[in-house]
Amino acid sequence: MQERHTGENIMQRMQEVIAVWKLDGKVTAVVTDNASNGIKALRVNALRDILEPNDVTCSAHSLHLSIKKALSDKEIDGLCQKSGKLVAHFRHSTIASDQLTRRQEVLGLPTERLTQSCPTRWSSTYQMLAKLIKHRPAIQSVLADRAIVTANSAQNLEISQQEWNVISELCEVLEPLQLATNILCSDTVSPVSMVRPVMKALIKKLEPQTSGDHLVENFKEIIRLEISRRFSLDWDAQPTSVSARQRASFLDPRYKSLQYEVPGAREAIRTNVREMLDDLATFDDQSGTDTTQTEATALDILFDAQPRVSGLSAQFEAYLSEPQIGHNLDALKWWKDHESKFPRLAELAKKYMCIPASSASSERVFSSAGNIITAKRSSLLPENVRQQMAMITSWTAMLSVTRMVVPDCLRIG
Repeated sequence: MQERHTGENIMQRMQEVIAVWKLDGKVTAVVTDNASNGIKALRVNALRDILEPNDVTCSAHSLHLSIKKALSDKEIDGLCQKSGKLVAHFRHSTIASDQLTRRQEVLGLPTERLTQSCPTRWSSTYQMLAKLIKHRPAIQSVLADRAIVTANSAQNLEISQQEWNVISELCEVLEPLQLATNILCSDTVSPVSMVRPVMKALIKKLEPQTSGDHLVENFKEIIRLEISRRFSLDWDAQPTSVSARQRASFLDPRYKSLQYEVPGAREAIRTNVREMLDDLATFDDQSGTDTTQTEATALDILFDAQPRVSGLSAQFEAYLSEPQIGHNLDALKWWKDHESKFPRLAELAKKYMCIPASSASSERVFSSAGNIITAKRSSLLPENVRQQMAMITSWTAMLSVTRMVVPDCLRIG
């Protein structure tokens, strides 16, 4: 966009894209970050006429803002700055850096540089603190050597025992938050159905501990409140309409029991999905759509293909009675195997489980394209660009599949 990125201009551009690509009535949801201009664009009536009211904020960005709010606490921020100062000393001083490597070797620690935090990425703060804890013995050994660090410098850089304790506890708090961020930003295993279960798991991880440091407990409380507010988790305090995230969770066989929701919310979600099924049937009746299934083939009979459940009520109740599958299993494969049994519910599952939990994947596409289409390679043929993009996307997707599983520490129940 050459023009200013105002809500009105974004809305106009979205209208143009929808018209050019003939997407009227086909867009289930729009995932945006928390920028006011993007949110404002989706509130404009002109877009409401061609989009369903299922705009979803990027869960990774919402989680990022929740954590950044807690990290901005004066005392926590001061400790992080002090830690950054210590890291900067070892990164900028060749002598100190060389000695740190030698002490790491002597102590049997990995020989790696300390990580400096980046203001725009909270995860870098976690990585910085985790590295400090990991290499604490080597760091303290260097700081205690007066042939390397003067007494005055050591006094300015040294972290107290109490501060080390706080850093250690902060790392324990930040680790599951980092895992959750990785899950939500995955290219392959992060439908929007995972968002509320993952957030509820984080809330459980952030419960107060009587033995915890007051700074860390306050840090956890801020994140807990921010997550609850940004993801509308407190149904009893402020009942809201059923969201796309909640519908998707119910339609995800890994979370269909909705055990992370309060009873009132569970009932509202199930009722809402049932009403959507009725609306689908009404629409088909009015439009004359033929929804009959093809006759069973000989192979279906020989291999005991799952019989189709007739009637909306029967389908709905049969789905409720299906056992919930494990959180590391493939929900989309489950629906592929059960589509013939629950054809109506499968339509809704396709509609809502295609919504990504975050906008990270789309942002990575432009990042990958930027790495390919550089100034020196601006004469690449379009077909070559497409092929290279396909190769990069396939490679990153394969890595995500092989590396990414939902960790047990984020499991519900």
